[in-house]
Amino acid sequence: MQIQPAQRKSDRLGSRQLWDKYMSAYDYLTRVDSYSENVREIARASNVQAGMRVLDAGSGTGNLSMLLKAERCTVVSLDFSEAALRIHREKDPAADQVHASLEEPLPFADGSFDVVCCASVLFALSQEGCRLALAEFHRVLVDGGRLVVTVACPSKKNSNLLRRHLQSKMAVGRVSGVVSAIRELPSIMRVLYYNRLLQQQPDWKGYHRFSQEELRGAVSLADFAKIDISRTYGGSFFLACMQKPVSHTH
Repeated sequence: MQIQPAQRKSDRLGSRQLWDKYMSAYDYLTRVDSYSENVREIARASNVQAGMRVLDAGSGTGNLSMLLKAERCTVVSLDFSEAALRIHREKDPAADQVHASLEEPLPFADGSFDVVCCASVLFALSQEGCRLALAEFHRVLVDGGRLVVTVACPSKKNSNLLRRHLQSKMAVGRVSGVVSAIRELPSIMRVLYYNRLLQQQPDWKGYHRFSQEELRGAVSLADFAKIDISRTYGGSFFLACMQKPVSHTH
């Protein structure tokens, strides 16, 4: 499935180009224990079962999509970055992809999915786009469907993630850990560089840090219920799980 995103003046081309460049370095994170565990936590939180229809909204390079697909789900991976989708296809040529933006209405019928996952994306949208995305997730979910979202916490610091990663390297062995860390330094610096550029974007114009209360309020406003919020990614991200209420109308 290849659906092109609608073009509009508010495309935020600069942000799109920045994300495309970041995606070229992004998969280094698969070597970082805290990132890999974060992706597994999101997959577990989705409570998927074989045969379920799942939307990975903001799928990036496909790491979460492939975990969900391994559970024998029907996974649709949606992202606005052509670079991310290309890298995902290189890893999984059979990936069912949609090239679209969460700043626009989703190109799916009502009740198309049993589960929607949106990992590390909402904080990169505009305020209007975030409200629209949550409303669209509600629309495309079946009654009783599950939404899983992660967003950066106000306390998120890249230095903390880097320190934990280096500590995990050193735990393997002092000499081998130092050698490995030196070899990986260019990749680490690229990831930190693009993270820094993203975090320097103006509030709600490329990067927004949610408080727990704000996140709960936003998903409640979109008419989600049974909201559970915990921490993931070494405590630097919120992991929110919720349900679309079952309608009793006929």
